[in-house]
Amino acid sequence: MISTLPTDALVEIFRQTRAVLLDADGPVCRIFAGLPAPIVADGLKQLFRELGTELPPDVGSLDDPLKVLRRTVDFAPELVDKVEAAIIAYEIQAADSAEITPGVGELLVACAETGRPVVIVSNNSEPAIKKFLGRAGLAEEVAGVVGRPVGNPAEMKPHPRSVLRACELADVQPDEAVLIGDSAFDMEAAVNAGARSIAYADEEGKDVVLAQAGADAVIERMAELTAVVAAAE
Repeated sequence: MISTLPTDALVEIFRQTRAVLLDADGPVCRIFAGLPAPIVADGLKQLFRELGTELPPDVGSLDDPLKVLRRTVDFAPELVDKVEAAIIAYEIQAADSAEITPGVGELLVACAETGRPVVIVSNNSEPAIKKFLGRAGLAEEVAGVVGRPVGNPAEMKPHPRSVLRACELADVQPDEAVLIGDSAFDMEAAVNAGARSIAYADEEGKDVVLAQAGADAVIERMAELTAVVAAAE
């Protein structure tokens, strides 16, 4: 059973929050719903082979394209730009079949009605996120998008860079923002930036992992937050 903090504790977090930061893949959509991440990872591995680069054994077993990108820095730094370009192309393609997360549209409306700007903070690419938001009719509900730092995988979450940049866009201090994400990297990025965090634990066992990573609260459905935002007024 996924545990959560009592609703009143979530309400208190939002009473102290002037801006909401949302990770894209998970809380907003399933970016690789129609183009599975393992297929993208395999495409990147094929790219290395075509470029004559031998893959370390651990990279050969990876099924997450972003993990492949992170490791590229270690064994083939001269290819980071090519791998980055390939991932962006895959992500833009994936945006056409990405599936919106139930409840996120209502959350965006609730944030707008209560004067809380929403900024997307993601390790996915900015063009792909913007393409999805446009297709889903959500672009006008978002104050900004901070995507993956192109050519610099070391500054992906859990590095605080993207969270701090999102706070700048929303014109708030980090301790006035809450990051909602579904990975340990999200929780750690919030901690590193000095922001609050809410873990979206949509799978059994994720609540424990994300709490250990520093989450201030845990939810299992994005729809839970709409009423919370309204109650925080």
